[in-house]
Amino acid sequence: ENAARLEQQLLSIAATMKGFGSQLETAVRVLAMLALRKLLDRDTPSGGGASAFIELAQPVDIEATLRRLLRPRSDSRFSPSLYGDIASLFERSRHLSRFELSRAATGVASIPEDLLESSTLGEAVIEFLSKANDRLSDMSIPVRGVTGLMLDLADPPDGGRIADPCCQNGFFLARSGIWGREQGRSFKCLDGSDRSSDHVAITRLLLFLTDLA
Repeated sequence: ENAARLEQQLLSIAATMKGFGSQLETAVRVLAMLALRKLLDRDTPSGGGASAFIELAQPVDIEATLRRLLRPRSDSRFSPSLYGDIASLFERSRHLSRFELSRAATGVASIPEDLLESSTLGEAVIEFLSKANDRLSDMSIPVRGVTGLMLDLADPPDGGRIADPCCQNGFFLARSGIWGREQGRSFKCLDGSDRSSDHVAITRLLLFLTDLA
């Protein structure tokens, strides 16, 4: 139920940005904004991440605010590459007006904290992105079902490694990690690669949002 609620909120946020690019490109920008909120929530002392994120709702200074928020803190608990991934995806949002970005930031800032719990967030984001992917939207079996069938057949052991050499948007790796949690298994490595740097960035952010990286 919570995953469905969050998915609907993400779809509503994407609707404020639908004048830019394809449905998938718009969804990726929402993913970047959602990852930035979670990163700031966790990486800012005294829970100041949410208030810092709300600054993005001010359209006049949104570009300067983004540059400042995406500068890794010297005491950050997270890899600078996460900030870099978010920055690279925002870099492709230049066709968006500052007002569209501001409305999207307002929407993401208003998501209740209880909907950002890892399992809820992971399921909602995977479904949200899969519906935005034209090649996946026509599949008769949901992404979760396809991955589940593959993992049930492979039955990877606890402590094993999951590899996806053409990871695209990271659905398989993220669902594999969630499947492992549901089965009480912890995989040593979720290893993905792709010739597209955007796909690699999206995969890393998806694993971060599902607490798998």
